[in-house]
Amino acid sequence: SSSSSSFVAYASASSGLSWRHLTRSGNILALVFNAANLCWWLGVTMTSVTSSNILYQTAVIFVFILSVFSLKETVTVLKVCSVLLAFVGVCLVVLADGSSGSDTSTVYTHAVIGDLIMLLSAFLWALYQCLFKYLIGDDATAETVSLVSGLMGISTAVYSLPVFVFLHFTGLETFSLPPIGEPKLWFIILAQTFFNTVLNSVVNFGVAYISPLFTQVGVMLLLPLSVYADILVMHIIPSITAILGTLLVLVGFLSFTASTEI
Repeated sequence: SSSSSSFVAYASASSGLSWRHLTRSGNILALVFNAANLCWWLGVTMTSVTSSNILYQTAVIFVFILSVFSLKETVTVLKVCSVLLAFVGVCLVVLADGSSGSDTSTVYTHAVIGDLIMLLSAFLWALYQCLFKYLIGDDATAETVSLVSGLMGISTAVYSLPVFVFLHFTGLETFSLPPIGEPKLWFIILAQTFFNTVLNSVVNFGVAYISPLFTQVGVMLLLPLSVYADILVMHIIPSITAILGTLLVLVGFLSFTASTEI
């Protein structure tokens, strides 16, 4: 339609990027994004939840390294200490959660492979964020970010369709809709879809408007927030380790925010 074509033209003109560059960026980002998610799903089934959570949080370290070399991120003592504080805090929260769960009773025969795949997922997630910033530049508009995100969705659908058909008709993994009479299951699926879409959109805009490193450090706040949610909703009293971990994440985020203003 004319409105959609005018939006595309405006998004391209406002960013100074050609339509060819934007479509190529959407294709590249979709491949990296889905590869990161695929590795996560594979890794989390082969190793413990505690190990997978800690290893996945190493994405912040990969983002830092990639940002320094590809985005000319300045390295300061405060930034390094802030990232390490937040990472250690997340590890403490995960370890506290893992020690109180039933995950430790499960034997993972391919744990080393699972750990390596989870590390690869963390690297690919970091690569995705840095590529997003690198490809759309520092002066990206809301229209440009929305357009590239939409192109990623189209690319994902195109790439996934042959795989989906192959897996279904070969019987390797058949697809079926949840039963109509299971409203709770439908609610969980739709809610998860909604929140994942919101989270990914927030990450994309955060990367575009601020930086991949700041965004990734901010994403790490989700773990301590989940601890507070357990207190308020589930009435679960966290351990001293978990409380210390949440404080370290908060201090790390605040100090990193301060480092960007210096």
